[in-house]
Amino acid sequence: MILRIRRGLAKVFAFLHFSLRAALFQLQGFFRETLTIQTKQGRLTVSTRDHGIAKPLFCTRQFEYDASLHAIRFLKAKGFIPEHPVHMLDVGANIGVIGIGLALSKEVDSVIAIEPDPTNFALLTRNVEQNGLSDRITCLQMAAGDQEATLTMELSPLNLGDHRVRSNPASDVIEAHNESSRQTIQVPSMPLDRIMQLPNIRDSAAARPSMLWIDVQGYEGFIFAGAGATLRSGIPAVAEVWPYGIVRAGMTLDQFTNIVSGIWSDYWIERRGRFVRYPISVFDRYLDELGNGNYFENVIFTKSAPR
Repeated sequence: MILRIRRGLAKVFAFLHFSLRAALFQLQGFFRETLTIQTKQGRLTVSTRDHGIAKPLFCTRQFEYDASLHAIRFLKAKGFIPEHPVHMLDVGANIGVIGIGLALSKEVDSVIAIEPDPTNFALLTRNVEQNGLSDRITCLQMAAGDQEATLTMELSPLNLGDHRVRSNPASDVIEAHNESSRQTIQVPSMPLDRIMQLPNIRDSAAARPSMLWIDVQGYEGFIFAGAGATLRSGIPAVAEVWPYGIVRAGMTLDQFTNIVSGIWSDYWIERRGRFVRYPISVFDRYLDELGNGNYFENVIFTKSAPR
């Protein structure tokens, strides 16, 4: 009984603490455009307009940090990536929260961080520099895709992690977030295979990545399609899977399933603190389970059998 009361009080105090920090974050937005805060993932400068990543960082001092450590350590324990060195491709790097956190934890040795949005990219480079990681993290301001092109990117006004490449979804795809009203910018795009051949990349150890970390709000399938040589060896990928985002990006779920099935043999979902393996042949069922709403999950794709 006493233990139950203590747990209840702890939850109440945690809720009150988060609510107070959230209100303080909101207040800061009236006076400044950015904040610099010390987090579990390093010293990070964030936008006060960003309620998607910056607000959780301000309130809880981390954003998916425990989840990222869990994923990396799982891949190492199963032999999918080496203990060291680990060279990570971070596509959709945002302000660097995942790449910087893993580099500072020493779980990852080097990172190629790809981010197209100018505001996020400016914060990314600042955060890399102020954490002393300029020699370990290479930042590229561009998008990755399936071809060299100039893409239209729609910008979320309140969630700087929800900027998305604007495509032409099927006519029956419902717009759930008023995306058509968003401000847009033009960004250059290259296939990931071409990016790996850029002069400042191709002669470095990072040109032979150990793994891919990718979160691009549904555009992942196009990036996989443009990364045949990079992914041919079956390097594992930690990817956000969001069916609504996939179809909004202009790709059917069947097309997405066919692409990942042509690269990897298995996928892993975290269930009650451990990763559970499923054959890629049933991935279409998983997409059906997620549904076409706001629900998404991080998925680990692998090619070879675990040891």
